[in-house]
Amino acid sequence: MSIIIFSIQIKSDIFLSSPKIKLNTEPEWQSSLSSLSSVPLHQITPFRNQIKALVGSKWVAGELMDHQCIEAAKTPLIKCNRNELVLLNQFASTSMDLNLDQMWETLVEKFPEIGAKTIISNSRSDEQSFWSLRHHISDANRRWSKEQNQTYIGYDLDLPKSTSAKLISEFREYLK
Repeated sequence: MSIIIFSIQIKSDIFLSSPKIKLNTEPEWQSSLSSLSSVPLHQITPFRNQIKALVGSKWVAGELMDHQCIEAAKTPLIKCNRNELVLLNQFASTSMDLNLDQMWETLVEKFPEIGAKTIISNSRSDEQSFWSLRHHISDANRRWSKEQNQTYIGYDLDLPKSTSAKLISEFREYLK
């Protein structure tokens, strides 16, 4: 569920007969923060559903990464085991009113195990660090493929989140 907000500006140029179009792909958010959580497979759907119910449209991005991706990225940020996925979230607002205290309190109360394995960004630099982890996974996958004398073809799979735990379990069983 990634959303990119962009605006189109059309500027006239007296030297050209057609207008110039400039795309601004930076979101117009006034405030944002990100989080990384290690989530047990069987709790992915309830945890994500709870986040969505609590903050709605302020939840602007969410990415799931498995333990092998996290290990390959060699990040000190967060750890997870084979029965967990790391959920990277971004929350944002076009005003300065992004207050998620109630959401965090509810999540920690309902999912204490996940709350104990969640880190929240404290700065824009932290956010960039969290998201660079996601962006560097493809590089880590390419390195691993090369080390294994394999070819890497990068793509994302869009699968129903409600069946993630079941699909991962079935894939693992199939690959044995």
